[in-house]
Amino acid sequence: MEKVKNILLDDWSEYDNLKLRNNKEVYYVDFNNDWEVEYIIEKIKKFHPNTSNGQILDAITACYLKLSNSIQRKTCLEYIIQIIDKANNSNMSGIKSKLKSKRS
Repeated sequence: MEKVKNILLDDWSEYDNLKLRNNKEVYYVDFNNDWEVEYIIEKIKKFHPNTSNGQILDAITACYLKLSNSIQRKTCLEYIIQIIDKANNSNMSGIKSKLKSKRS
């Protein structure tokens, strides 16, 4: 998935360094740490600036409930972006149908 690839290829050194200082695995996301959730939100916003923090947080919550607390960064981002894309596609379908009905 190209959208996830761009996020993964971005600079994660600050995140990785914080994880290493706490003796944690750098390639896993731990949703129990607020700073990790905030970091993920900011990283996604960098590449998806039109996506609201609330929408990203909803996707993170769904990821946490579906997959687990501590999951691989790549898997986490793939799932979150997939949820955001589905929500955006659903919203666009709703908008298009409303526009069609107004025209009729």
